[in-house]
Amino acid sequence: MGDKEKEGRLKIIVRDDEIECVPHVKKAKQLMWTCDEYDWEVEFDEPSPLVEKRLDGKANQQRGSKIREDAAPGRYKYTVTVFIDGKPHRRDPELIVDE
Repeated sequence: MGDKEKEGRLKIIVRDDEIECVPHVKKAKQLMWTCDEYDWEVEFDEPSPLVEKRLDGKANQQRGSKIREDAAPGRYKYTVTVFIDGKPHRRDPELIVDE
């Protein structure tokens, strides 16, 4: 299996001040986030399924973290912040991690 098959890719999309995130990943070893237009930040509540609980990036920058080996399948709450004209816009989606 190639490295790309082990990555879950999550794109942060901003439409009319609404923030959308792809919420579901399967059998990924690592999750990667990006947002095309704005600087962004992702922070997981506890327990976090990721090795790094907090990630941030510039517009069009991809950042990621490995999924913890002991992370149980399930739903994980986190906060996505997108900085539009320097002002933070937040949403609190869930990430669903399957086996």
